[in-house]
Amino acid sequence: MTDQLRRGEVWLANLNPTQGSEQAGIRPVIIFQNDLVSQFSTTTIAIPLTFADSRKDFLHKLTTQLVRENQVIAVEDLAVRNLVKNRSLARSITDAAWGELVRQIEYKCQWYGRDLVKVDRFFPSSKRCGNCGFVIDKLPLSIREWECPECRAIQDRDINSANNILAAGLAVTAPVTHGGNPHE
Repeated sequence: MTDQLRRGEVWLANLNPTQGSEQAGIRPVIIFQNDLVSQFSTTTIAIPLTFADSRKDFLHKLTTQLVRENQVIAVEDLAVRNLVKNRSLARSITDAAWGELVRQIEYKCQWYGRDLVKVDRFFPSSKRCGNCGFVIDKLPLSIREWECPECRAIQDRDINSANNILAAGLAVTAPVTHGGNPHE
């Protein structure tokens, strides 16, 4: 879906505002905006709406599938506003619509009676070895794979993080046992 949006944005940016309607084969329409009459092509109006609708449709389908197929969903409680401040990641983060994704998962979990676990944003999901639990001190974003100094396992940053978040979520929802005696 992201590639389709990127191609559409490039196509829209390349349209000349004065020739956009002729290039797209669409006649100009008159729009009233702030009591001024402006001429825009329907293309320049319709394309952003199509992007937004495509994103919403994709998110609804994805979240519905995730909630229907899983009893427990674990997500990392990220500060999306702070992440967007990183200029190199901002576009990808906003395109992914992380905040909206979590919001939809949250209310759909309530509808379907599923468990949603939000793992704290300060949990070292990327830095913790999935095999032995060792936590590495520093792990810059540029390092995508790292070797655990304790058990020598090679960890892919994203997969390891996902596994650690899942394990933390399952640990929260696991039934509490009291040493085998059901009457304790």
